[in-house]
Amino acid sequence: MMYADIPDHPGIHKMELFGTLDPDEDESPICPVCYEECETAYFDKDGEPLGCENCICKKDAWDDIRYLPKAYARHNR
Repeated sequence: MMYADIPDHPGIHKMELFGTLDPDEDESPICPVCYEECETAYFDKDGEPLGCENCICKKDAWDDIRYLPKAYARHNR
């Protein structure tokens, strides 16, 4: 494992974002994608924000042909 693959400690991440370990008590998390107040944040494997519960929807992969490579290939002939 490379050292670059090890994520920062959450305290380091908070210091980078807020400049303190304790954000203001009256501050609520805001999604950097949709700018709505949120409770759940979603990130890609590199730690980049993808969105929140307000701007990302969950769908069963079986219901989307793009997740079925053989069926998708037949459909696009």
